[in-house]
Amino acid sequence: MSGDQVRFIAKPAPISLRRRRSRITMALGMAIAAAICLSTLSTLPTQARAGMETGPAQTASPGLTVTVNVDSTFAYIAPDWNAGRVGRLMKWQTVKAIGRNANGEWLQVDYGNSLVWLHRTMVRFPGDLNGVDSPVVMALPATENASRLSPSRIRMTPIGTPVISARARQIYRQAIAAGRDATLFTVAGDCNSEPPVYLGRFAAGGFDLAANGFATLQPVAKKFARSFSWTSVAVDGGHNSASVLDPLFANSRQCEASESPLACELRRSNASIVFIALGTGDTFTWQDFEANYRRIIDTALASKVLPVLVTKADDLESTQGGAPSGTINAIIRRLGTEYQLPVMDFGLAARRLPDQGLAEEGHEEAGRGVVYAAASRFHLNGYGMDMRMLLTLTTLSAIAR
Repeated sequence: MSGDQVRFIAKPAPISLRRRRSRITMALGMAIAAAICLSTLSTLPTQARAGMETGPAQTASPGLTVTVNVDSTFAYIAPDWNAGRVGRLMKWQTVKAIGRNANGEWLQVDYGNSLVWLHRTMVRFPGDLNGVDSPVVMALPATENASRLSPSRIRMTPIGTPVISARARQIYRQAIAAGRDATLFTVAGDCNSEPPVYLGRFAAGGFDLAANGFATLQPVAKKFARSFSWTSVAVDGGHNSASVLDPLFANSRQCEASESPLACELRRSNASIVFIALGTGDTFTWQDFEANYRRIIDTALASKVLPVLVTKADDLESTQGGAPSGTINAIIRRLGTEYQLPVMDFGLAARRLPDQGLAEEGHEEAGRGVVYAAASRFHLNGYGMDMRMLLTLTTLSAIAR
């Protein structure tokens, strides 16, 4: 949950000791998931890995490397606090500033295939603790009216778009016949599915289809336009596979007393499609993931909604949780085959991106300074956000055609 969000949770009715113990175990897992999502971690620029997506536009851009100096901050589409949010950066994350606005209060930074804006009080400069009144800011060119395309953008190929089975098409048709909205999809997900880093980023202009060579997807983006501005209560700060099923974690202002976040969202949105983007928050409770994920699929199907299963870019359950490598993604792919449902294989696509679509993570230690650990990576970098949005649109196009 980001710093400007407040969560109100209704007091649950009394429950049995056995259920209370189960709830405590699940709540501990949810607390760990929340801690993961709120970690004040970092990304450092690295050399592109072999086999990543590349294109003729990818060049070394001049600029100034700056480091996020607050727990977290949003990136904005324009140099204005009221502009659309098109990303979130965590403490110690390092980005390249290539320009500024007229008065130097805002920095334009390289972020995936786009350029976004950060307020300069959110970062520090080399040799400058907090960046305030730094003379290096005004040395950057004024770029407020320049292109929003990154000079380091890459060519993206949407591998991982699912083949839509006859059964999945039938489920989608039945959803529409049952009165569900054929032009609205929703999401059940973790903190990587919050609006500024997923759908809201696209709605605010954070990924330009035409400029990135995907003008053919504009009709499907237009058809589902309302979905990108929709706020899902099945994301609401970030869920894991257990909490999204538990009424204890439902938003009491929008959900009925007995509703889980998932059931609440399927009711209130009346969406015909739900993207299930979970797993990062199940790092230490991965043993329960398959059972929970089956319940999520069954809940969507019983509600006459087409579930789209989404793999993830990280492997935290392995690097931190002790699971065999790729456990959660393997479960998602296997259940997709079993249920004959679409699997949007973002995990596969991310392998071809710089840093596999993930920001490098770090923390500060006494006497050592900032320490970076590849095993902790889970926040998406700009390229990861762009690829997931591209795959979402190609998946919707495949379903709706």
